[in-house]
Amino acid sequence: MPVGWFSAGWLLGAAVSLTVPTDRGRWYGSLIGRWGRWLWPALYFLLFFLGASGDAGNGVRLFGSEELFGLLCLPFYLVPALALYVGVLYVIRDLFRGLSSRKS
Repeated sequence: MPVGWFSAGWLLGAAVSLTVPTDRGRWYGSLIGRWGRWLWPALYFLLFFLGASGDAGNGVRLFGSEELFGLLCLPFYLVPALALYVGVLYVIRDLFRGLSSRKS
């Protein structure tokens, strides 16, 4: 799971920098990607070790709630969705760059 949060932080930074194609957007994207890669796994470990409980018969809970534990499993859905989004943005960006270079 920490690897998933690490990947999600990097992909979120790439998504922001590609969605807002200005210097400021690239700066925010690199900031989110750089700090999110380390802070999100650290937050995961902190929440898991402070609030996780349960056993094989009752399931795992975070601070007594199964729904909150589901949030810790968010990278299962977040990483593929962000990877698809970033991949599409890279293709669109490269298509526009290729078309604009052909016109020059």
